[in-house]
Amino acid sequence: MSYKEAFGNNFDIDSRLTEYLNNNNWKDTSYHNDAAPSFTLGNYTLWIAERSRETREYPDGGRYMLTFEETDQDPKMLFNIEATDELLTKLTSTIKT
Repeated sequence: MSYKEAFGNNFDIDSRLTEYLNNNNWKDTSYHNDAAPSFTLGNYTLWIAERSRETREYPDGGRYMLTFEETDQDPKMLFNIEATDELLTKLTSTIKT
């Protein structure tokens, strides 16, 4: 299921981010029962919340959250940030594709 199928065609993801995800082989793992769309690369999962804090399930968190999951442990949050520019910088420095 794609994020558009799960969250609707109006769910807004910055085109620079979708380009990065597509060019670096991230898989859309979004599911309609989740709080937000998700994209996975290996053990990393990127969660993308609504642009507006007022419509987010967790309004106190950042828009973007990256987790790392080892097979026998709960996912570890690596960062939780608001800005797309900061996200792209952190992804390129954290994940070597």
